Amino acid sequence: MPNIFYHSITPDEINKLDKMTPGRKIDEKSHYENSTDNDLIYADLFRLYTIRGDNEKAKLYFNKIKDETLKYFLEN
Repeated sequence: MPNIFYHSITPDEINKLDKMTPGRKIDEKSHYENSTDNDLIYADLFRLYTIRGDNEKAKLYFNKIKDETLKYFLEN
């Protein structure tokens, strides 16, 4: 499944996302791809595009998240 590493993520963006995801490290591609479920991948893509200021694309990924609790925490 395409994830943040397929969206030309920069080291600066990885640092910002790491700060937004306490308890998870996202800096190693192979570990990330093998240990992250679809909802978290969509949440990270939502965060990435929010950081980039592309709210339309961020919303597209937000709407793919099935876990309502995760959606709640992303909104608040």
